[in-house]
Amino acid sequence: MGMQKDKIYLFDHPTLQNYRIIDGWVKLHGKDVGVIGKNNGAFRFYSEGVIDFHAHLPDLPKEWKKSIIIRGLTATLPGEELISLYEMHSERPSSIEKRRAEALRYEAAFNDLANGILDEVKGYLGENHDPAAVKRFYSLLISFKSRMGRDASSPSLNGFFLGLLAASILDEKQSQLISGKVNQLHELGGIYSDYISHR
Repeated sequence: MGMQKDKIYLFDHPTLQNYRIIDGWVKLHGKDVGVIGKNNGAFRFYSEGVIDFHAHLPDLPKEWKKSIIIRGLTATLPGEELISLYEMHSERPSSIEKRRAEALRYEAAFNDLANGILDEVKGYLGENHDPAAVKRFYSLLISFKSRMGRDASSPSLNGFFLGLLAASILDEKQSQLISGKVNQLHELGGIYSDYISHR
């Protein structure tokens, strides 16, 4: 999909952040400074081609003046660097990618901590633990990835740890240590869900 007529597009690049593309014309602070391909005097709208900058633009590298190629919603700079074009008032593609990368990082940290808590609890339970109960415990931990899951699962997890205390499987200190890790998991889940909620 390429640019559409009557819409304003921006470059996802610091050097070109103030430039706008409108109906094949490139504008800077409201003034025409360049044109895409055949739009210069053309009777129809051309959304692809090489940008011809015809104004004096001291902030623009000389080698860019007649060598930025537009294809779809991608601009190719000299040196084959690809940058995205995006519609005005929408989010920058680079910001979306950065948020996705951060979400993956927090998800990995969340999973590592959840697996560590599970292994620790299984160690306290010993070899004769109930697989169904362990599976249920893990599902409660994983549910912390969502805000609704955290709210629903917290009472069940508290009850689980109280049961381990009552059965003398955990002592008070061990229970506090694991509870501290569960609180960390709660925080990581909150950060992760905040990231993915903006996708």
